[in-house]
Amino acid sequence: KRARKANTARNQDYSQLKERIFAFVDSECEALSNRKAAIAAASRFESEISDVIRSDDPEHQIAKWIGAHRRSKQNPDDDIG
Repeated sequence: KRARKANTARNQDYSQLKERIFAFVDSECEALSNRKAAIAAASRFESEISDVIRSDDPEHQIAKWIGAHRRSKQNPDDDIG
């Protein structure tokens, strides 16, 4: 049970970070490519990203999230995010 609670808490942080990044990208990075928007978001949310994402290339991970988010906005029936 402890592991489940820890995992739920970590996933909640992860989901909240993704939502904040998506809001930032939607409001300030609409004209940028996924990769450039990811670089801007990584710069803006640097401390939060280092606490939540365990990746050697968080910008690449964020770019994938942004791509999926943008695709889901174009086709809301395919909820992938």
